[in-house]
Amino acid sequence: MRAVIVLAAVLLATPLLAQQEATDATAAGLKADGFFTLASGDVGGNYFSVARALCRAVNRDHPGVLRCSPEATPGSVYNLTALGRGDVDFAVVQSDWLAAAADGTGPFAQTGPIADLRGVAVLYSETVTILAAPGAPAGGLVNLAAERIDIGPPGSGRRATVERILDAAGMPLTGFAVVTELPVPSAIDELCAGRVDVVALVSGHPDPNVNRAIADCGARLVPILSPPARQRIEATGLYRATAIAAESYPGQTATVPTYAVSAVIVTRADAEASKVLALIVTLATRAVSLGRSAAVLSGFDPARTPAESWPEDAPIPLHSALAAAP
Repeated sequence: MRAVIVLAAVLLATPLLAQQEATDATAAGLKADGFFTLASGDVGGNYFSVARALCRAVNRDHPGVLRCSPEATPGSVYNLTALGRGDVDFAVVQSDWLAAAADGTGPFAQTGPIADLRGVAVLYSETVTILAAPGAPAGGLVNLAAERIDIGPPGSGRRATVERILDAAGMPLTGFAVVTELPVPSAIDELCAGRVDVVALVSGHPDPNVNRAIADCGARLVPILSPPARQRIEATGLYRATAIAAESYPGQTATVPTYAVSAVIVTRADAEASKVLALIVTLATRAVSLGRSAAVLSGFDPARTPAESWPEDAPIPLHSALAAAP
């Protein structure tokens, strides 16, 4: 509750801060209309629904002062690259690929570390979510090694994480009968049509796409059970063991063991304080309505300050406007 009171006070001051910074921006030759972008993911996915809900709320709270635009993108890896180039102002990304961007590893090995990334908010946990068609082999993930699988489009955090998880599980992509690279809604369409057997996601729950696959198409959630696979996944240090809770979806009576990352909002060190504060204050003061607009935000805890929720071992620090907050 202390955090809500503190942030509410900031909310009252934010329009004045934004007006002052807009004046400063005019003198510096920058955009003076308060416009900024929030990169997300494909239009049918959770990241875009989060960005759209958050931008709408910011725009309602700051009419004529700030204008937030949700940008549909391929996903986390693309977002981090675009953020580093200055093509977008804020981005929703997965925590595992944030670490890779900060360290210059994985898909960022050739270009090197992305400097001056800063944290804004931890939004929710995302789990590796494996959906299997009704006719796919029973059992855990390793039983699906020869099936037709969708892993997501290049440039998405989902794709990069799925490849890493499958590799750790000893399941190279060359072993699958067919590998497709579709956005989430299209992948679910293909699963329901019987043209793919497995869709691998990285998703917060409840997820309307997962619900559709299970309720309308008879798909089932697949656990990650193999001890050798689990040992190799945990050895990466990037994924925490978790489970999709029972009763999350129709007919799901048991928990589903899997692994999780976090969905976070990040920006650059030079992001304007008024815009950073507007995003975090809106998250805190509009938490209930945001959860109705984007179900994955329903568990967001507005009582925790950014400094309290940002992990101590995170690969980047919080933005200075938030790190100094009480």
